[in-house]
Amino acid sequence: DGTVSVIDGLTNEITTTIPVEDEPVCLSCNSYNAKIYVVNYGYPGISSVSIIDSNADTLITTINLTQLQRSALWVPNFNKVYIAGGGPAGKVTVLDGNTNMILKVIDGIGFSPVGIAYNSVNQKIYVTNYQSNTVSVIDVTLDSLITKINVGNSPVHITYNPFNNKIYTANFDGNSVTVISGENDSVETSVPVGIRPYGLLYEPYANFIYVTDLWSDSLFIIDGNSNNIVGTLPSGGACPYSLLHNPLQNQVLVGNTFGGN
Repeated sequence: DGTVSVIDGLTNEITTTIPVEDEPVCLSCNSYNAKIYVVNYGYPGISSVSIIDSNADTLITTINLTQLQRSALWVPNFNKVYIAGGGPAGKVTVLDGNTNMILKVIDGIGFSPVGIAYNSVNQKIYVTNYQSNTVSVIDVTLDSLITKINVGNSPVHITYNPFNNKIYTANFDGNSVTVISGENDSVETSVPVGIRPYGLLYEPYANFIYVTDLWSDSLFIIDGNSNNIVGTLPSGGACPYSLLHNPLQNQVLVGNTFGGN
């Protein structure tokens, strides 16, 4: 309905809703200035990014972008926000975290970028390309494309494990998770995971990677040390899409698209 719901992390109760634009699909938080960046998919019209003041829970501004933007990521070392999307004309838009101005648009990313993750060890951004079956690697210091890595079929979401410097991609049509070495940007292994894996989350306390499975409405848990599946959990709703970790209470929150919860 074009809104962002604000949930109290202690009570898990909705405290307010903030109007944004059509089809909000992704959130990223700038902890330096308490801004929240909301990617509005807005299909078939233009996409946009709504910027929220999280102290006041009010909308600051909205920036219009090209079509089919899918995800956003704040990079703390440079205070920049990276927005991935563009469909066939895959690109990453770079915003200044202070001024909200567009610094650069990086073209040639891949076909249908979806997910984005930051490697804090080597200052790289990793972007999944759904229809190219690749992950694009970007140098954050130069904001330039370095290379592309072949992964499984239809990679969607992606996460970074700082404990072992590895990157994980959920391959929607490959029914797998690809594990990439952050040291040399090469594929280490592929882990079979359910049917239609989608969302990914690194949980630091146990060194687990949580994977949502849209087909079975469940979560698969991968051990970050062994890359083995060590458990499954019900998602609590239909079509589990996204994941978020609450470090204060060490809880994993699951957004269920068709469950409405």
